[in-house]
Amino acid sequence: MLKNFNRAERLGHCFQKELSYILYHNIHDPRLFHKGTITNVSVSRDFKYGKVFIILWSLQNKKKISQYLKILQNASGFISFLLGKRISLRILPKLFFFHDSSFLEGEKISLILKKK
Repeated sequence: MLKNFNRAERLGHCFQKELSYILYHNIHDPRLFHKGTITNVSVSRDFKYGKVFIILWSLQNKKKISQYLKILQNASGFISFLLGKRISLRILPKLFFFHDSSFLEGEKISLILKKK
């Protein structure tokens, strides 16, 4: 049975793909030399806000992760501008960046289960 996707979910998938491209090819900030992986983009129903969840593989320190996210948040206007060039929409959501630690937590749980 096919799942019905609403427009916000479809835009989230599209934003995830385009934001990944933008972060790897268009952002040249030397403070962002650790490349992350965008795992999900959640767009609100009114398309005003977007939560971008990113995994930072090489950063384990919470302080460095928060600094990285703060840099991304400060560049969110420029990132939105580049996103608007790649996707033609009347309203682009305001982007907020969050660290996605679910994969790392799942990996820890998996290691614990393997030991037992």
